[in-house]
Amino acid sequence: MADGAESPVSTLSHGGHTFKPLVEIYEQHVTKERNVEAVRGAKDERVREIRNAVEMMIARLDNQLKNKLITLMGSTPVHMS
Repeated sequence: MADGAESPVSTLSHGGHTFKPLVEIYEQHVTKERNVEAVRGAKDERVREIRNAVEMMIARLDNQLKNKLITLMGSTPVHMS
């Protein structure tokens, strides 16, 4: 606007307060929401990875226990009354 008037989307001041245009506030809000969603998504992915790793550890421990029990049962004479 060549005559010095402010454009309708510029920052406005009144009584010592500064008012940002609604479009700018909305864009900031949308950006924050996207960031929150991205952080939640990344957290969920890490939780899935950790759960998967723990399940694999449990399976390995179960397998080791089974093998040790088989070894023990095979090396110990069974006494039947």
